[in-house]
Amino acid sequence: MPARVRDQRGLETTADGDAVDRLTGVTGLHRLLRLMRPLPKPSTVCPACGATLEKVLATGLMGCGLCYSVFADKLKLTGGSSDLVS
Repeated sequence: MPARVRDQRGLETTADGDAVDRLTGVTGLHRLLRLMRPLPKPSTVCPACGATLEKVLATGLMGCGLCYSVFADKLKLTGGSSDLVS
């Protein structure tokens, strides 16, 4: 996908991804390292109380009743106790 690029003089031009990389000094190694970087994990947040999955896992406590529904896909709830789904 072409991108609009402005040079130091303020002139704009259209350039493809490789040209933009060359203009900005991004090398093949930079692109490879960018691809190898782990993606950030999406954080699940309860809309009612703001509790995060990380906090629930760290403390073992739900923030509110809605947390049980919000985090149900990450927790296996059986008979009142919760275990992580592997």
